[in-house]
Amino acid sequence: MEVLVTMAVFLIGMVAVASFFPAATHLQKQTVEDVLLKQASRNAEALMLGRPIPDGKVNGQTPREGGTYDDGRVHLLPAALTDEGSTDASAWKLGDRSFPVATGDVRAREFYWVPLLRDARAPAAVVPNWQIIVFILNRNSDTFDDPADGAADFWASPTSEVDDPIVSGMRRTVPDVRRAPVTGFTSNRFNFNNRQFSATPNGEADQVRPGDQIVDSNGTIHTVVDADATGAVISGFIPTWPNAPDAIWYGRPGRAGAESPTQRVLILSNAVNGP
Repeated sequence: MEVLVTMAVFLIGMVAVASFFPAATHLQKQTVEDVLLKQASRNAEALMLGRPIPDGKVNGQTPREGGTYDDGRVHLLPAALTDEGSTDASAWKLGDRSFPVATGDVRAREFYWVPLLRDARAPAAVVPNWQIIVFILNRNSDTFDDPADGAADFWASPTSEVDDPIVSGMRRTVPDVRRAPVTGFTSNRFNFNNRQFSATPNGEADQVRPGDQIVDSNGTIHTVVDADATGAVISGFIPTWPNAPDAIWYGRPGRAGAESPTQRVLILSNAVNGP
């Protein structure tokens, strides 16, 4: 009897000790991921500030998704500055915008960063006040499905929806930032097509979900607190200056049920030289 009691106490103790290992393993993994995220963010910031975009490459140009670069809205960089096939020396290609660089295959790296551009000048100002909005993305999927609805999309990484043959395979293997047109909004809700994958039930959101970070067309970063197939509710309120928001930008999940790849959003000044 004493032996059985001793064995029972021993087993209980072993179970108690073993229960700490999964938690410790998870904590260690999370710590490593947090450190890598900080390194990737610092890498993106240092590179953008150390090799700023020439003002002449964007000022007076027409954005791929329409509008003008001086309209106060968030825009894609010109194709010559992001596409893999570009011969422009100022281009930020995928190899420049991924981390860690020790991973030779750029499509297998853990983090990618995607720059967007906004002129935040005051209405009466003549000189542009350029902001670079940087999405830090994690490659949390091995494959990236296309949306099922066939709607026109504008991809910020690594090219626009009209694919360059050189990168036609790349967009399917790295995380992307997508622009979704806003069909309406209230003080804290954006309405847009929040269901893009055919595998998702009609009422379920599969693009933007609670906890995600998104950026509206005025360059404001929001955190999503609720979402359904027709839009998302954000914390705080939606500003309407300098324009009524007409789009949101977000890191698109690789497939239905996957998490957003967005880990952090930075806003940088002094990342464009000039004018």
